[in-house]
Parts: sequence; C-alpha cells; structure tokens
Amino acid sequence: MPHLIPRLFKQEPLQRKITQLQDTIRERDAQLVAAGKEVEKAKQDGQLETFMVVAQRQIAYLEGQVRDLQKAE
Repeated sequence: MPHLIPRLFKQEPLQRKITQLQDTIRERDAQLVAAGKEVEKAKQDGQLETFMVVAQRQIAYLEGQVRDLQKAE
C-alpha cells in the first residue's frame, strides 16, 4: 500500500492539467457559441465580411492560447 502514495502524488499534477484543459474547452465552446450568434447578427446587419476578419484574428489568438497550454504540459 505505501507504494501507491507516491503514484497518487504524481497523478495530482496530471489531474489538475486535465481539469484546466477541460475548463479551457468549456470556455472555448462558450466563445464559439457567442461567435455563432455574432455571425448571425452580422449576416442580418450585412457586415459579415468585417466580422470574418475579426473572427479570424480571434481564432488565431485562441489557437495560440491552446498551443501555449499544450507546451506547458
């Protein structure tokens, strides 16, 4: 049984990282839903092209954030 204790301590950082990534995914999903709503509004307003430029910048930023999180592993 004592040999299990160090193993559990090794799993804690991994579990924290998994939880952090799950939270990040939830945040990104919420941002995606919000972006979808903005797309619909932009379509109605006739500003889709401008919105697409902004959306591409946001996507690039979010992809960079995900890469940074993955590097931290």
